[in-house]
Amino acid sequence: LTRPEDPDFLFRGNDLQPIHMIQEITNTDTGTTITAMDLMTQAADDAEFIGIKRPQDDGFELHMISPYCQATNSFLIMTDGSEAQQQSLDGAEIDFFSLSGEACCQDMDHTMNMLREQTRGEEILGAVMYSCSGRGPRPGGLIPEHMADANRFAKVFPDVPCLGYYAGGE
Repeated sequence: LTRPEDPDFLFRGNDLQPIHMIQEITNTDTGTTITAMDLMTQAADDAEFIGIKRPQDDGFELHMISPYCQATNSFLIMTDGSEAQQQSLDGAEIDFFSLSGEACCQDMDHTMNMLREQTRGEEILGAVMYSCSGRGPRPGGLIPEHMADANRFAKVFPDVPCLGYYAGGE
């Protein structure tokens, strides 16, 4: 973990948060260790994201594989500054991901169905949705549908008003 006050911290500016710099990864099944750069070359050629799944988590948190990763020979895992995100990544699982429009739509359908089941019998007065601009509002790019996420929400919750906006991946 490198912190903004460290002399070798990568970035300068205000309100910066600590960054995990993963330079080596150990395969716990085989005991072999590989450098981040070798792994980027071998396994992550087509991947856009590295996923980190901490032992206490039930899913992967995605982090973009940026040119800074190659420049530093490490996977850079940004934190939000919280104590939980600053904890060691020892024992965490990693996997590599690339985005697929079809998979994104399937995931949104699954999420909406889970939400419907979780809220069955409850009165929902409204919803706020923040979605990535890669998912709308216009068709193209990743998903060739108009208002893909909002339409999926409306299909599952037709009587619930929903407002929100598309952002840059936040």
